[in-house]
Amino acid sequence: MKITLISTSSRKNSNSLRFVSYLRHLLAEEGQHEVSIVTFEHYDIPLVGQGSVKKESLTPFQEELINAWEAADLIIFAMPEYNWTAPHKRPMRFTN
Repeated sequence: MKITLISTSSRKNSNSLRFVSYLRHLLAEEGQHEVSIVTFEHYDIPLVGQGSVKKESLTPFQEELINAWEAADLIIFAMPEYNWTAPHKRPMRFTN
């Protein structure tokens, strides 16, 4: 089985990256899976509503992510958690 582990933290040596590295080690011990890691250390995907990605002009990171996604039978995301929630790129607005 082809498994892609995605560390969604952009920090070098983040806990998310350490976790997927450990998970890859565990899966590799079994010898039954082809495991790859994609790290968001150099991500350059536009935020929702702030642009788009065009197939004819992909960056190296975008190509890596899309190729890994398409080839995988299983994808596991490791996301950082701050104050009991996933991180936000812009402040949340609450309206009544």
